[in-house]
Amino acid sequence: MIILLNGITAIRKHYIGCSIADHFKNTTPVELDGLTFHLHMDPIEVYKGTDLVYKPNTDEDGGDNGIADLINGGVEGISSEKGSELLDDAMTGYSAGGVKIHMAQSFDNVYHDTGVGNDDLNESFDYDIEWDKLIATIAPNKVNVIVGTFAPYYINKLEALYPDGFTVVNITRNPSISYLFDDSYKAGYIASLPIKTVGESLFSGIINNILVKNAIPNAINIKFEDVIAAGVISINDVDINIQEFVDYNGIITQYEKDNLDTLVDATKAGSLTEFENIVTDLTQIYPNLPGNVYTELGYELIDYKTATSALF
Repeated sequence: MIILLNGITAIRKHYIGCSIADHFKNTTPVELDGLTFHLHMDPIEVYKGTDLVYKPNTDEDGGDNGIADLINGGVEGISSEKGSELLDDAMTGYSAGGVKIHMAQSFDNVYHDTGVGNDDLNESFDYDIEWDKLIATIAPNKVNVIVGTFAPYYINKLEALYPDGFTVVNITRNPSISYLFDDSYKAGYIASLPIKTVGESLFSGIINNILVKNAIPNAINIKFEDVIAAGVISINDVDINIQEFVDYNGIITQYEKDNLDTLVDATKAGSLTEFENIVTDLTQIYPNLPGNVYTELGYELIDYKTATSALF
């Protein structure tokens, strides 16, 4: 099973992906030769009846302070060799369940979907390596949660390889808020735009949110605002708790409110209107891109004061 989590920047999608993967973690113990193996735990624990007979661990100084009776011959009727063999057999037969794979911006190029950008990027050595890395990381017979920013071209390419149990979750956020809380422009901005505070990651994230929403018929489209308000995300009728966020006002999280001074610089707050003027009509810059990103994503423009004020 594959859950592809496509999301804009400034939603901490890494943590959302972890929560989804953890939800599907296999917590069922493995029973083998009178032993109970809790392999989902970190570190793992093995019991004989109620007695803990194996738990690898290290202390703060790097020393081993775990319990190794199982592999040291300390369990009645089980030699050290047999204990090691049982441990290997249990781990071989265990399917962990949820696995998170973080691909960041590896597949955000929209050339094939819009004609905008550089086609050479799609055939480059780096893209080949990233694609091979992704395919090699996908674990069979497990729930793979792939997190990143994906253009529809790559989503369709991946679904063609894994047609069964393939789900796309497309998480959006109000573009104004995403802009305020995004600092990707420091690593690379969109040079062709009139302001230099629009990060490449932010821009590609917004565009791909829209493209996925419009071009992937079965995508589950979810607003980040709904996630922080409800504390859950629903995927294929399964409600998954997202513990990372505490809602502040239905627009931003409590963490964001408490850290405005470090998360939103004065340049961003001052240039919000300029950003909104650009993304309410992208066709003036790139004719093949969506026009008004707010309309496309179901949002309205919002000013900094409203976004950061408490609702009564």
